[in-house]
Amino acid sequence: MKTQYRLLSYTLGANTYGYGGERLLGIEQDREISKGDSCNTFIMNLPNHIGTHLECPNHFYNSGKKIYEYKMKDFIFSKPITLNCPKSPNELVSEDDIKKDYKRLKEADLLLLRTGFFRYRKTYKYGTENPGVAPEAARFIRKYLNNIKCVGIDTVSVSPYKNRELGRKTHRIFFKNNLKNEPVCLIEGMNLSGRLDNLKKVHVFPLFISDIDSSPCVALGILKNR
Repeated sequence: MKTQYRLLSYTLGANTYGYGGERLLGIEQDREISKGDSCNTFIMNLPNHIGTHLECPNHFYNSGKKIYEYKMKDFIFSKPITLNCPKSPNELVSEDDIKKDYKRLKEADLLLLRTGFFRYRKTYKYGTENPGVAPEAARFIRKYLNNIKCVGIDTVSVSPYKNRELGRKTHRIFFKNNLKNEPVCLIEGMNLSGRLDNLKKVHVFPLFISDIDSSPCVALGILKNR
């Protein structure tokens, strides 16, 4: 078996589109060798929900865990499963989309929802017409797929920008703390292009910053090819 590694996250840049089509990442060069400084340094204004980012329960609940309260082992997934559910702009991943692959998903610890919307990532449309996840789908995952610790998606958010109130319900269901299983974290803005049927593990590396709800992250896929 040949091991391959693939980034399932995107490189951040000043032109990265965020939720609502905003470009909020600011980069300013602080020191420049070409101007006589001894080194190059930069100052970044880095929103914590820009690009590929890992969301934690504190995003919607003051009592929920923040990013720095997790352990690194919490973001190492040994049973990732990709669910192909092609969606048009503003469409929702439904409960039926999850149910149709219920048996296959029962053992998953990371569910990756591939809508195909990643192809619009470099356009304004990516942040304003994104597919999302229906509250009923989130509820089904929480109730019947108890091994899932995290859900990733290839859109800017599980909350469709054109239906933000619905998106808030979806977030709250994933992050709710009084169900029988632990709250489910989210990875939004993932790069789920290409073949992923041979994906064996996923390691996610967030920025562990105290006192914030969530943070940008790098997601590394480990694939096995014969």
